[in-house]
Amino acid sequence: APYHFDRRTLPIFKCVDYNRTMGKGMQSCRAPEGRREVSDKGGTRQMSQYEKLLLSVLSGTRDKNLLFTDLQTVLDRLGFHCRIKGDHFIYTKDDVEEIINLQPAGNKAKPYQVKQVRNIILKYQLGGAIHEV
Repeated sequence: APYHFDRRTLPIFKCVDYNRTMGKGMQSCRAPEGRREVSDKGGTRQMSQYEKLLLSVLSGTRDKNLLFTDLQTVLDRLGFHCRIKGDHFIYTKDDVEEIINLQPAGNKAKPYQVKQVRNIILKYQLGGAIHEV
């Protein structure tokens, strides 16, 4: 069955607003027990920083507040090749027919481009084991 990701498919995660401790508007996805964790075949383990980035892209909770370098990191780790022409970062991958064209808005990624990346990850199921969470 094809995998469809949305916020309702993350049963063990909820997004918590840390206005007081981490700064205004900062969010973090945490397990109900308060630990960041990913379900593993043998139990649970701590989430890597990349898995947290991928989860934030897939969940759609940080589209307006995602750093451009974080979006680049996700695409690089998924095996996309980048070429730069001016301020355009053009990402391609052999098995993906779409071309991803990103431009930074200051140090942030543009929300519609984060959504485009999310849709490509979901369409081609590039997220690896993160979708099993």
